[in-house]
Amino acid sequence: MAKGMPKKEAENDSPELLAEVKAFASQLGLSGAGGGAFEYDDFAPAKAKQRAAAADGGNRDAQQPKGSKGKQQRRDENGRPSDGAPHGKGQKQQQQHDPRPRGGKTAAGPGAAAAAAAAAAEAQRIHDEAVQGRTWVDSVGPRPGESKGRSLMSHDEPTIWFEAAALLPKLDPAGRPPLGEEAAEKLRAAGEQLIEREAAAFERDLEKRNAADHRWLGQVRRGGTTADKVAAMTLLVQESAAANLKSLDGLLSLMAKRKGGKGVVAKALEALQELFLTCLLPDRRLRVLEQQPLQALPPGRAGEKHLLLWCVEDAMKSRYSQFVGLLEGTSTDPLDYLKAPRRARARANAPVRGPPAQERATKALSSLLSAKPEGEARLLAALVNKLGDPSRKVASNAGFLLGRLLEQHPAMKPVVVRECALTN
Repeated sequence: MAKGMPKKEAENDSPELLAEVKAFASQLGLSGAGGGAFEYDDFAPAKAKQRAAAADGGNRDAQQPKGSKGKQQRRDENGRPSDGAPHGKGQKQQQQHDPRPRGGKTAAGPGAAAAAAAAAAEAQRIHDEAVQGRTWVDSVGPRPGESKGRSLMSHDEPTIWFEAAALLPKLDPAGRPPLGEEAAEKLRAAGEQLIEREAAAFERDLEKRNAADHRWLGQVRRGGTTADKVAAMTLLVQESAAANLKSLDGLLSLMAKRKGGKGVVAKALEALQELFLTCLLPDRRLRVLEQQPLQALPPGRAGEKHLLLWCVEDAMKSRYSQFVGLLEGTSTDPLDYLKAPRRARARANAPVRGPPAQERATKALSSLLSAKPEGEARLLAALVNKLGDPSRKVASNAGFLLGRLLEQHPAMKPVVVRECALTN
């Protein structure tokens, strides 16, 4: 029976198994100390502790300096190392003259503290850049370091941006110097970030309120028909213009198309005209961000709300100017389909044709000019220009629209007469 092996296990093991185990152990270098014979108790806990203690003793002997071998370090009554000096007054004096702080830590100077602070700031900057550059899924919440992602517009406030802006308290910039160009640019960048946060909060809120509508809108925006895309983007802008400026940009892109069918341009034109007349333009002229009282901006959430709506107004001014430019180009398009809406023929087999008049774009110019004061100079110039259109029906229709405009706004008569004189 093998040494150290339990009796039952030794009786049950066959000689062939023992020989195989010994051979495998010899290949691994696990042979016993007695002439290479493998012993089962080589791995006993007691022998393992002995080998570990022997290894630790050899390491201490190797680390012990020369001349100190065989000397044992004195220890006090608590088992702590002692240098042999008597305890008492001398020890207290040594502690008083010891410049090192308790705990074994060395005092850090101002240079070390500044270096540590600079290293921490650099590490935080690298982390922030990595987080901002990472593709982020808005449904999981805000990015680390950002706000909680709540909307600045509460549910009990109007969804139309200029109605919500009218409810904000007036800011008085009196006695405060205007901000410089660099400070204004920083506020513009901060406002654009607020718009992005508002868009992310709107997406999360829409998904919570109606997950089915959220999925449908996502599918339509990715691969729906043109009519569905126009309807989806129009609905989103009506829900919240501040959170869906990208949808407004999508409609402008569809109207700017010159390839792929003029029906797309017509649908986008009608949708944009309705949006600007109903929920995007107030009954006053729009202002850019630099024209707002930026120096009186309050801190905290109230200031963020002011800045958000000011940036939305600035975005609306630039996008409406883009829309007017597209209307000017569409009103001079030689295709009759864009010049006027289609009219069904009495006979079903008759070809569908639009009347030879630029009624579609011209009516949009007249409607916007009559309803909103923003961009009226460009709108009036484009409408008066249609009086000289080569098509007699186009010129007649433009004259009729100008006459109706003067009936609604008699004070504009000198302005219209002056514009007609300049055009001729």
